[in-house]
Amino acid sequence: MKFNTVEKSAIFSFVFLFLLSFTGFAGKCKSINEKIFRFHILANSDEQRDQALKIKVRDRVLVDFGEEICECKNKEDAREKTKKLLNKIEDSANDEVKKQGYNYKVTASTENTYFDTRVYDQVSLPAGNYEALKILIGKGEGKNWWCVMFPNMCLPAAQSKHNNERSQKIDDVLSKSETEIVKNKSKYEIRFKMFEIYQALKRNF
Repeated sequence: MKFNTVEKSAIFSFVFLFLLSFTGFAGKCKSINEKIFRFHILANSDEQRDQALKIKVRDRVLVDFGEEICECKNKEDAREKTKKLLNKIEDSANDEVKKQGYNYKVTASTENTYFDTRVYDQVSLPAGNYEALKILIGKGEGKNWWCVMFPNMCLPAAQSKHNNERSQKIDDVLSKSETEIVKNKSKYEIRFKMFEIYQALKRNF
């Protein structure tokens, strides 16, 4: 198929505008990555009892430490607060495992790790590297559970008594345009997918 000069110009303009738009979108996604602190917990295995134990450990950690971390003012504070609490978090998780009748060892750490695009309630987080609190139960070979520790999106799963007015919300942490992206995934479906492919290419080359 041959294109005339006008058609070629139109195609070039469309591609240029699309790439320009995607570049702006990618920049906003990277900014979102850098403002979020996540919670990642891996079960010992996919057996039903190990998956149930994972939820018990999750609830214990969130009840014991979630409020303190969620009340931080930014991601950096949340990360540093978590680092200071790591030994206590680990002790609490290990205590819960023993309480439930298991002898798995639990380790807690903070790490920078890659996540695919994930949806949590009405919020979609773009693919990319995020800093996170990671809890590994036993061999850590089971399905994982994740959420956002900062800003507060975890606590309702375990702690209804939490005073939400004292913790940061997604709208408080992200800019207006970034909030628009994470709350309207259907509008940005293609660009979310393209950004995930872009991130995968970066990781492999």
